[in-house]
Amino acid sequence: MLTAAGQPAPEYLVAVFPADRSAWRAGTRRLKATRPGSDGHFSFVDLPPGDYLLAALTDAPDDDWQTPAVLDALAKSGVKVTLAEGEKKNQNLRIGATHVNPFGAISGSSRDASK
Repeated sequence: MLTAAGQPAPEYLVAVFPADRSAWRAGTRRLKATRPGSDGHFSFVDLPPGDYLLAALTDAPDDDWQTPAVLDALAKSGVKVTLAEGEKKNQNLRIGATHVNPFGAISGSSRDASK
């Protein structure tokens, strides 16, 4: 993730999770999180086909972000991505003050529009 000035913002966490709430089960291949690299890029591999949401968190202790309450809050500002079998997608994620949740193969980069 990058700030508006183009600087990496590795303090964020990028989460991917199913758009279908019935699939929100912690510890599955469909719920993943990662920190962006020093260049702002992130990547998720080995995701089953389906509709997903991408969201950025400012703080996510342990796996607390995988609870239904947090996922429900993240879903409101998440970016929807549909992944077909064997498909690879590039999805940029724009981060703004209203899109960062206080709870603190898809790849892309993002910019922090609030800075």
